[in-house]
Amino acid sequence: MNCSHCQSEIAPGASACARCGAALPGPVDLERVRAQLKRWQERLLDLTKGNPLLGINRSRVSKLRVTEPAPHPLFGDFAVPDDAMLTLPRVIKKARRDGEESGDDDPEYRIEPGDLTFDAAPVDLHRRLRRIYDNARTTVEERGVTTLHLSFGVLHWEDPRLGLSVSPLWLVPCALESRGPGAPLRLTRADEEMQLNPALALYLRDQHHVELPELTEDPSPESLASFLDGVQAATRELSWKVEPGMWLSTYSFESLVIYQ
Repeated sequence: MNCSHCQSEIAPGASACARCGAALPGPVDLERVRAQLKRWQERLLDLTKGNPLLGINRSRVSKLRVTEPAPHPLFGDFAVPDDAMLTLPRVIKKARRDGEESGDDDPEYRIEPGDLTFDAAPVDLHRRLRRIYDNARTTVEERGVTTLHLSFGVLHWEDPRLGLSVSPLWLVPCALESRGPGAPLRLTRADEEMQLNPALALYLRDQHHVELPELTEDPSPESLASFLDGVQAATRELSWKVEPGMWLSTYSFESLVIYQ
């Protein structure tokens, strides 16, 4: 190693340059550096009521609760394989008795089933799907960021600052593909890692001293059940409730991407 002031060679173990007397930097405390970086990283997360990761029940962003199929089979079919694809339901106008479609002055709609069923009426489903698709596409095209996730498992919990909350647990990044206005949307896996809800994990650790279990790196169809059992065990003393609920929604990208 050479002195940064005079470029003279430094003898091993020396605390100062023998030629110019400049003090040499001491050894770097890597653990201290890592700890500080972790603190800065965690400050990037939104830990307020408005963050849907902490309370999707309070979220103002477009979201859809999945009611069918059952969570565990869907997890095995979609979250485990890398090339999974689901066809979403499509909202179409009902045909009148004379065989023509109902007009705009008297619209009647029905849902053409897909691989997923959502808890929404036809008109509301059409509006939410369009908004979710637009939001997800915009963030990918403009910022290269995936905000759309299909989540598995929810934690029903209560906190003095946030109140009653329903938070998604296992987040699977997704993409929506459109094949034209008359075709149903297709939901595929995005080329990104699945993750445990980072805002929830941090909040529960700091405010309630609860450590949520980590996700397995190589999930199997049984991994969701094991994970949810682990979350229930970690929160049992607080009498919180874990359910295998599923949501399709977009989440704020700014702080989450920097955090990752």
